[in-house]
Amino acid sequence: MVYKIRDSVDVYTIRDDILMFYFINTRKKYEYKVSQASIHLITLINGKRNVHEITEAYNVKYNAHIKTESVQKIIDFLESINVVTEVKPDSLEHENGSRFERQVNFLEELSLGPNSGRENQEKIENCKITIFGVGAVGGDMALLLAMAGVKSLTIVDHDRVEQSDLARHLYFREKYLGLSKVDALSQEIKRINSSISVTAINKPLLPDTDITKLIEDSDFVINTADEPYIGYTSLKISRVCCKYRIPHYIGGGFDIHVMSTGELIIPGKTPCVNCYTRYFKKKLADWQPENKKVVDKHNEYGGLSPESLFSASYGVIQIIKYICGFDFASEKLTRGEVDFENYKFQYLDVKKDPNCPVCGGISDETTN
Repeated sequence: MVYKIRDSVDVYTIRDDILMFYFINTRKKYEYKVSQASIHLITLINGKRNVHEITEAYNVKYNAHIKTESVQKIIDFLESINVVTEVKPDSLEHENGSRFERQVNFLEELSLGPNSGRENQEKIENCKITIFGVGAVGGDMALLLAMAGVKSLTIVDHDRVEQSDLARHLYFREKYLGLSKVDALSQEIKRINSSISVTAINKPLLPDTDITKLIEDSDFVINTADEPYIGYTSLKISRVCCKYRIPHYIGGGFDIHVMSTGELIIPGKTPCVNCYTRYFKKKLADWQPENKKVVDKHNEYGGLSPESLFSASYGVIQIIKYICGFDFASEKLTRGEVDFENYKFQYLDVKKDPNCPVCGGISDETTN
């Protein structure tokens, strides 16, 4: 096996005995007190040599007699901290090799697992994603996923593009006025990458709509459909996803919850939407509105395009991390509300309900 220093890692010496590894994308850094011999050895890890060749080059250059086993231990340690990686054939298409070059560098650092950046990129490209609701947040998520390399997208919505969409929908174009949102968004996705397979379904998500086949054929499902209400659509979708062990994401940024994070739902590991419903039922059991509305209003809530983009961007980053095998053990996976004025997050403290009729019997073991 041939080894190299990861493309996204810089190596520095501090004085003569401190070696620092700096991760460019995540800004992490490790410092170690080492010998000059170790520093010299690391300069020979150039992406062209295996362990035996590194050992031989070191012994010839420095008139030394180190053993291959000793070099292998150093390589193993550097691999364990994600500094060194095995050089593997570029299995991505030639076009994609340059298209995603900088993204691949970032993906090198995203997971400390065995996957290289290019293997993570392949996971993204091979993931079949279905999005219910392609308004401001869902539409932005579709565009961001297309830019990230997802090659198979199914988008479901029944609305048409209206003048009011100008302020929030990134795929809005005047020529799309009156066109169905799924058809307009399909054209914009194809502009990003003509090789993406887009299935556009122009239909509403009703209580009796059968979505089983759509979810069964997906690797990941996103819901941002807020009609009649995102709580209802999410419950419907989450129940089917949990049944078939399909991970899903409930987007934030809807109604009065603009600039919220949404929640990643991993069957067997996290609360499902039904758990959230049970949580709110208990939490709000004694709640009563202080006053009655004198005048009933509809659609009085509003928001800015950057707020929708925040919710979409946050969600896509979480989804990409999941696809690439990121360890979410310490992550905030529940919904977080963002205070627009001071940018502070307030996360819901929702736990997986062991008595939930939808996901209570699903464990990590049954998911795998």
